[in-house]
Amino acid sequence: MALTKLTSVDKSVAKKLLSELPIQVSTVAEMKTKSYEVGQVVETVGYYAEGDSGAAKYLVKAAQAFDGYGDHELANGNIAVLQSNRHLKLSQYGVLTSGDMQPNANAALNKLQTGEKLEFDVAELTIHSTILREDMPDNTHIDLGNCIIHPDTPAMADQRMLALTGVQEDHGTMEIILRQYLLLPTYTHLELNVSELLMLQASKQVIEFSFTLLVTLI
Repeated sequence: MALTKLTSVDKSVAKKLLSELPIQVSTVAEMKTKSYEVGQVVETVGYYAEGDSGAAKYLVKAAQAFDGYGDHELANGNIAVLQSNRHLKLSQYGVLTSGDMQPNANAALNKLQTGEKLEFDVAELTIHSTILREDMPDNTHIDLGNCIIHPDTPAMADQRMLALTGVQEDHGTMEIILRQYLLLPTYTHLELNVSELLMLQASKQVIEFSFTLLVTLI
């Protein structure tokens, strides 16, 4: 069989194809030590450790603003941008350990775009302050699943755990508030469709959910 010499065009195409193949690394920490080029795709096996449910795919872009929870700066200054496929998960923002996870959760909430869903896919979430967004986009979903949210300071006892504010056509600015002092959702699954809830009552500017104690008995 005769060997065909690659032309410069062939080499350029081959290089482009190779650059589009995902590069796999173990964790976010390992990924941040690398100097990947713009356009490369990186896949992590976990966030803090392999198999910890924080696995994700990232697209490398030139230097830009980043939150440090979902998007990360690489060793060369490029940014690994989380690719969500319209479905964000808290586990991909490092919400996997104890301690104040409000900054992580807020970063995920602020990344949410029109038509996307944010899933609280962790068993427990400890926060020291309100998870807040004041410009919720249209047709977004917040899936609280079976996540138990813990206020970790006495000052949180009477404050909002989750507060979402958005502007809806013909209804003005409205707010959804979720207060969870203690939520033990053995068989409970709660999902908020932000747009539908904001349009429930044009005359009521605040829609509030209060759970002082919710326990499902077997």
